[in-house]
Amino acid sequence: MRSDEALHLPLALSTPGRLRPFLRLALVGLVVFAADALTESMSHRGLVLSAWIVTAIRVVSASVILRYPLAGFVFALEVDKWDWFWLGMPDLGDAGQTWYQEWDKVLDLVTLGAAAYVASRWVDPLARRIAIGMFVYRVIGVALFSATQERWLLIVFPNVFETMFLLYLIFRVLTGRTEMIPDRGTATLVMLALLLPKVGQEVFLHGLEARPWHMWRLLPWPHADAWLWGIALYALPLAALVMLVWTSEGRATRRDPETHLEAPGLPGA
Repeated sequence: MRSDEALHLPLALSTPGRLRPFLRLALVGLVVFAADALTESMSHRGLVLSAWIVTAIRVVSASVILRYPLAGFVFALEVDKWDWFWLGMPDLGDAGQTWYQEWDKVLDLVTLGAAAYVASRWVDPLARRIAIGMFVYRVIGVALFSATQERWLLIVFPNVFETMFLLYLIFRVLTGRTEMIPDRGTATLVMLALLLPKVGQEVFLHGLEARPWHMWRLLPWPHADAWLWGIALYALPLAALVMLVWTSEGRATRRDPETHLEAPGLPGA
């Protein structure tokens, strides 16, 4: 980033349009806090929701991504976390667990499909191609897993699209710029930064079927190991984000960067 552009970045962030994504994320944070408390209360009371209701909630949360990609995607990821408890899965047997895995994978693709539609309209050609390629790759993996029930396929076909989608949107909101990846060398570094930790996560989840903080206790404080491993998981993507923001070029928009992402010539752009 050139020094003159760096001086304009705080000014751009101070414009009303540039602040709107942060206000939406703050609203999502409040909703998440309230829903976490409600979900915990439901679990303690043994209350569950109908699968049809939870399915409708998952689909509606995915549709929000089409209007507010970053806030909607964060919210949809949280709904994906709650549905396990809303359906009362901890109290169901193996048959219920098997049904949930199939149901969840299908609805995950609904969420990722909405995000992929947004990504297909990004201005940055390299970011757009990488994201769509990662989405298609994940869909192939889920289809093969559904047909064979071989969990190692989920390691070979990791869900890197999710991290790529968040990376571009966070970059867009922070800088206001549309082009994140200037060349193929940068594209390679970004893909490695996203792929390596995600494969490691899938190995623990689907290969070892355990969490690293359950296998190795490094810190004496409760939940500290989970936070430590979480930081390690996102260290490379965060480093990639810092690099991309620091080297970004071009004019930053003063409009709402979350809702003005589309390539010129596309309907609605």
